[in-house]
Amino acid sequence: MPEMRLFIAINLPSALKMKLKELQQQLAGCNCWVKWVKPENFHLTIKFLGETDIKKILAINSRLQKICQNVGTFQLKFTKLGTFPKANLPKVLWVGVEGNIDVLRNLNQQVEEEMQSIGFSRDKRRFSPHLTLGRVKNSHNCHELLEKLSVLNKEGINFGTVEVKSMELMRSVLKKDGPVYSVVEQFRFM
Repeated sequence: MPEMRLFIAINLPSALKMKLKELQQQLAGCNCWVKWVKPENFHLTIKFLGETDIKKILAINSRLQKICQNVGTFQLKFTKLGTFPKANLPKVLWVGVEGNIDVLRNLNQQVEEEMQSIGFSRDKRRFSPHLTLGRVKNSHNCHELLEKLSVLNKEGINFGTVEVKSMELMRSVLKKDGPVYSVVEQFRFM
């Protein structure tokens, strides 16, 4: 059975991706080994589907189109920097999401319900909207990076407001130098 590795996401405007790239360059000067997300891969994940039989794509598209009929455009702001799972033991560096979070959470909930109806498992973790900047490969010397995050948060990080007009069904192809993402289908909000 042919399969594709799929996820549902909100893609970001090029201007925001460039600002995030500049932030990565600023943080890369710290003495910490981080695998940075490629700027073209920045996105806000709504749901990861994983390896999916291509025969399911029509059903996925139909469910996502149905959801979009009940969602209008909304605004998000990307502010604040943080780490998962703990501040003193970073594994993931992220930029936080603010703005119409209730709309975003509702969108995630609808996607979870519709995908479950066609055989996908619900995500066990609570939806925590964020943009991943990079993944820490060795947190041994990350004190300088953590100090820089703290300083930037105190100064105030604000990448502006983004008008969210659509979500996309995305394909992920894993390569030696990192994943390559492409849009399978776009779904515009009404």
